[in-house]
Amino acid sequence: MRIVLSLIAGLLSAPVANAADVSGDKVLLKAGSWTVRRTPDLMSGKKACTALYQDKYLIQLTETGLFVSQAPNGGLKSYTISYDDGAAGAEHAATPYERDIQSAALKGEALTKALSAKRLRLHITTAGDRIADEDIDLTGIDAAHNAIVRDKNCQ
Repeated sequence: MRIVLSLIAGLLSAPVANAADVSGDKVLLKAGSWTVRRTPDLMSGKKACTALYQDKYLIQLTETGLFVSQAPNGGLKSYTISYDDGAAGAEHAATPYERDIQSAALKGEALTKALSAKRLRLHITTAGDRIADEDIDLTGIDAAHNAIVRDKNCQ
């Protein structure tokens, strides 16, 4: 009994890796609310860069997309997008990919618009039919994306 309690106490006091802890990543650029970090790809060992909004993993920019996680809200069902102070566009049903990653994935034209905007607002219906709103300051996102695409440390 004493051994089991000691083992449990040891496990409870052991440090736990936190996905929000980015202190060990190499910072390549800070632009506005965006921080470009280089981390090794855990599968291939190759260099990879990602920009984090406000240094949190919930909103990430990669070479090909902008991802807004709804994992803490239980996942994603649908969302509308508005850029700057414009009106929201049509509602987008989450794709199977977006449901799997529990994130709105802005790619292609949506990413291009985000890279030239100053503000992005998402009105989200979560997988549990709750409403969540994201209001993202895009100042610096273009510089962050350029670093991801062009910086030799990201290739």
